[in-house]
Amino acid sequence: MRNLILSSLFLFLVRPFSFAVEMTQEVSKPGDTMEKQWSPVFPVTFSKGLFRMTFDVSKNHISGFLLIKKTSDSSTSIVFSNEFGVCFFYFEVIHGKFLIRNLFPSFNRKSLVSLLEQDFRLILFTDISFKKIKVIPASDSTIRCFKISARQGSFLYEVIRKTKEITEIRTIYTMFRKTIISPDHYSEGIPWTIRIFHPIQGIMMKISYLSP
Repeated sequence: MRNLILSSLFLFLVRPFSFAVEMTQEVSKPGDTMEKQWSPVFPVTFSKGLFRMTFDVSKNHISGFLLIKKTSDSSTSIVFSNEFGVCFFYFEVIHGKFLIRNLFPSFNRKSLVSLLEQDFRLILFTDISFKKIKVIPASDSTIRCFKISARQGSFLYEVIRKTKEITEIRTIYTMFRKTIISPDHYSEGIPWTIRIFHPIQGIMMKISYLSP
């Protein structure tokens, strides 16, 4: 019954996009720049991690373990399964191409897979399709804000000024593709908690780091 409910809820999801970032040096004043002035959500040295993951949509709740592992310099596996070994999804990214290896029926929706692809590309991979990066004023003096235009859309990044760690990635200038990604509690460059919220679809994901 829960699978049928989830399947119906996922039908209205909209197709998102892909984007991610890497670290560069700092500029001090608001204005246009093409320099990326933040650290990636995961450091380039990250190769494997086990996470606790919860997936909530409407009144439905799924929990399990998320394994992210670089199997080579050009390949990364992303597997979400529960305590009983049921695999909800298994994706693999090879040479930048996002491949579906296994999907639980409730997750077997093109729009949902596109949404998940966007999320994992944002937090794991680096893109170079920048058109414009603009430093904008921030209300908090400890935070720097960047408005970014890229081939796949526009984004707002909030970055801790001192550490260059990303605290929020938010889509802008879109009505149906709203996404908010909030990494938190960094340790040795790795966020111990990442919250991903899609308000239009009512989807909330929480990823909590357990071990390498």
